[in-house]
Amino acid sequence: MAGDYRYTGGQFGLTVSARQDFNDRFKDAFTWKLGGTYDLETIGGRLRASIGTGVKNPSLIELFGFFPESNFVGNPDLKPEESLGYGFGYTQDLMGGDLKLSADYFRAELTDEIFTDFSSFPFLARNRDTDSQREGVELSADWELDESFSLYGSATILDTEENGVKEIRRPEFQASFTASWTPVEALTLTGSVDHTGSQTDTDFATFSPVKLDAFTLVGLNAAYSLNDIVTVTVRGENLLDEDYQEVVGYSSQGLGVYAGLRARFD
Repeated sequence: MAGDYRYTGGQFGLTVSARQDFNDRFKDAFTWKLGGTYDLETIGGRLRASIGTGVKNPSLIELFGFFPESNFVGNPDLKPEESLGYGFGYTQDLMGGDLKLSADYFRAELTDEIFTDFSSFPFLARNRDTDSQREGVELSADWELDESFSLYGSATILDTEENGVKEIRRPEFQASFTASWTPVEALTLTGSVDHTGSQTDTDFATFSPVKLDAFTLVGLNAAYSLNDIVTVTVRGENLLDEDYQEVVGYSSQGLGVYAGLRARFD
């Protein structure tokens, strides 16, 4: 059961949402979110803030394991993960609204985080006794130079810790840049560059921590409308054929080029 309320009046905006989950195995859960915005019309700015809670129930594998011969057994006593998160930010319009600059701060605290305990055998999913904190800052810029050309860039600095220890698979820095050009009405070209900073992971062959190197991916998309219905698309991914890993032991996609047709019927 869920409900949502939205209000806009003058310079002020408000959103309120709530959800009630009824569970047989776990206790019933009530989650909510509250957000607000305030327009500073005289200077072209906007303030925003939000706060909310979340709940995630254990998965079937975490509760019951893989299969009888597996090294990983389930834990039927697991509790759901619970979180409280909040954030606030500001957006400033410049150059008549063609350029938008934004800055956001966010923080979340996770309790009863579910993790796999490798200190015993067979391996077992457990709830952590300590809280996990995640906070960061995101900066972005959106610039529409004219009707045919636009730029967008963003960067995120993230700090995640659990009991004073850095969490795995959480890069401290990520950034992206996108440029879109429409030289003629039927053709749109979009280029992108995505950078992911270095991060730590666990090598499950030795159960020791390892560092994953930073990587940058370059992509290019093209869309050409043959008529009002059919559009030809070409997409290139990882054009520099970057060799990278997001999870230890799992190779990632190399250079790829894809073509297709898209049809739209109104």
